[in-house]
Amino acid sequence: MKIKYSMAEIRGSHKIGRNWVHTFLLKPTVMGTTWLVANFTNISPNTISAISGLFYIVCGYFFLTANLPWHLFWGAVFFYLGILLDAVDGKIARLKNKSSKFGAWFDSYIDVWGQSIAAITLGYGYFLYTGNHVWLLLGGVMLFIKFHHNLESNVALQLMGEKNYERRISKDNLGQTGLIGKIKGWLLKKGLRDPVSGSDIKVLFFVIGPMFLILDYILMIIIPIFLIKAVIWFFYYKKELMLLDK
Repeated sequence: MKIKYSMAEIRGSHKIGRNWVHTFLLKPTVMGTTWLVANFTNISPNTISAISGLFYIVCGYFFLTANLPWHLFWGAVFFYLGILLDAVDGKIARLKNKSSKFGAWFDSYIDVWGQSIAAITLGYGYFLYTGNHVWLLLGGVMLFIKFHHNLESNVALQLMGEKNYERRISKDNLGQTGLIGKIKGWLLKKGLRDPVSGSDIKVLFFVIGPMFLILDYILMIIIPIFLIKAVIWFFYYKKELMLLDK
């Protein structure tokens, strides 16, 4: 079978500036999976998004029954598969010129609700696993972090408009917005969009923690990181965005 898309073209569909998780953990498998799907299947981006949603549901089942042997491990595996396909669908859409408003909405819908299922079920399942009622609350906390992550992106888009929002993450402009902008500009040159992103927190909580049974320790890392991010976002984010809007 003739190869339609080279690995160079696959890399060309990659967005500039991602998070630590995508750059160092997801990128190798995302590129390989995208190459296979693009060249050897006719699966549409929306179908890939739907399969990603099914993986989140399976993940939710394993998290919900976390008191059974190996269920936390398999829940983490299926969550990873979900975020893997969540990254692949957009690349296939850009590569095959099949991007659409419905596709963007559907991808976002699957992402939000699929990962919300994971947050709720992991909180309850880990309560069953440990007997600690605090985890019932922490499932809700992770749900809040997920929606905060989406809110942050949407607020940025609304404040700046689509054109300036895209310019916001370009190499030429990030270094012109004060100390935070310079730090992010340096990170972007390394292929990273933020010092710590919502996606990094998600993978720590939903993949690394359950897979290695270290959720309690992961929590000690996540809470300070999220609080620091929230403070920075509240005091600096709007000012930083409006500087670029001038």
